[in-house]
Order: sequence, then structure tokens, then C-alpha cells
Amino acid sequence: LSIFQGLGGLGLLLGTAGLAVVVARNLMERGGEYALMEALGFELSTLRSLALKEHLQLAVWGVGIGSVSAVVGIAPALLGSAGELPGKEFIWFFLLLLGLGIFWTWLSVSLNLRTSRLKLLNEE
Repeated sequence: LSIFQGLGGLGLLLGTAGLAVVVARNLMERGGEYALMEALGFELSTLRSLALKEHLQLAVWGVGIGSVSAVVGIAPALLGSAGELPGKEFIWFFLLLLGLGIFWTWLSVSLNLRTSRLKLLNEE
């Protein structure tokens, strides 16, 4: 059982890296919107901040919903008399997931919105 828990944890940690790919694709697809907002007077740092807040909110919601489902999944161990309760590692793991989600989101936004998007308006 511990092998499956370890592999599941590894899959979750790798899934947070997938979050960076999803955020990057979303930012690239919405490049025209960011270019228009920049043309209207928004500074690039403001756009970065808006995109980061938007995607961080999604990441936190995802980790939160996943945490609730994980607690429901281990509810029999928590409420029963199985003898082996999850310890502090359970909480540290979810904190690590949240931290990695925040890191990958920040990295993706930073790399995608580091230069002006005004050239994309020519293609619109």
C-alpha cells in the first residue's frame, strides 16, 4: 500500500509541473487580450500581476478541492480504529503541493509575460 501512496504522491508532484504547461498555454492563447490591454495603457507589470493572481487562485482552488477529496479518501483511517493514522507528513505533503503550484504558476507567468505583446495586435 505504501508503494501506491508513494507513486500517487509522485504523480501529484509531477502534475504540478503540468500546471505550468496549462498556464503557459492559456497565456499564449490570450496573448491578443494582453496586447490590447497593454495598448490601452496597462503596464506589463500590472498585466503580470493580474495574470498571476488569476492563475494562483485557480491553483489554490485545485489544491483545496484535491485536499478535501484526499481527506474523504482517508476518512475511514481517520475515523476508524485502523491503528495507523496519517501524521504530519500528510499536511507537509499538501503544503509542498501548494508551494509547487505557486512556484510553477509564477514561473510560467514570468516567462510568458516578460516582453511586450503589442506585436500580436498586428496579427489581429
